[in-house]
Amino acid sequence: MRKQIAVALAALAALSFGNAQAQLGNGGGTYAGVERGEISAGQFVEHYVGVAKRTLAAESGLLSAFGLTMDAQSATDASHQLDAPVTRGVLEDVLQRQADAARALEQKLGAGQPLQGEDRVRFQQEVFALAQSLNANDALSKDLAINRKKLSAARGADATQAVYLSKALPDHVKTLQQTLQAAQTYASAQKIPVSLDIVPQQ
Repeated sequence: MRKQIAVALAALAALSFGNAQAQLGNGGGTYAGVERGEISAGQFVEHYVGVAKRTLAAESGLLSAFGLTMDAQSATDASHQLDAPVTRGVLEDVLQRQADAARALEQKLGAGQPLQGEDRVRFQQEVFALAQSLNANDALSKDLAINRKKLSAARGADATQAVYLSKALPDHVKTLQQTLQAAQTYASAQKIPVSLDIVPQQ
C-alpha cells in the first residue's frame, strides 16, 4: 500500500515525541529496567552508536540523492568514527556533522530541485529511514533523561559520555524534526509518494 509522504510524516509528527511508542529506546518501554536505573551508561552509549549510524546512513543517502557527494561522504566518515572507542570529542564531532548534513539537506530541499529515476526512489526510502531514526533518537533522549541523575553520580568515561548525550540529544531531535518537515514540504510539492512496505524494518 502506498501513501503520500505527507501522511507518513504527519503521523510521525502526531506522536509529539512524548507519546512515541519507541522500538529502539525506552520511550515506550523497550528497556524493562530503564526507570529503575538498571541500564548501564555503557549500554546507553552503545545504543546511541547504533542509532547514530542509522541516522547518518539515512542522511548520507538523501545527500547522495541530491548530488551532494562531499556532504554525503562527510556523514559516512562520521559513522566510521563511531567504530573506534567513543570519546566526548567523537560524540561532539558526530553530532556536529549530523547538524551540518541536516542544514545541507534543508537548503537543497528548500531549493526544490526535482529528482528523477533512482534518486527519486532513494529519496522515498531514505526519508522514511530518517523518520524511523527520529523516533529512535527521541526515545533514547527520553531514556537518558530518566536516568540523568544516576548517570551524573556515576564515574567513568561511559557515564561522562552518557550525561553529555542526555544534554545534547534533545536539540538533535529538534533538528531531525525540522529536516523531516522540510522533506514533507518538498515531497508534497514534487508529488513523491512513500511506499511504507519497501523499507526494511530495523
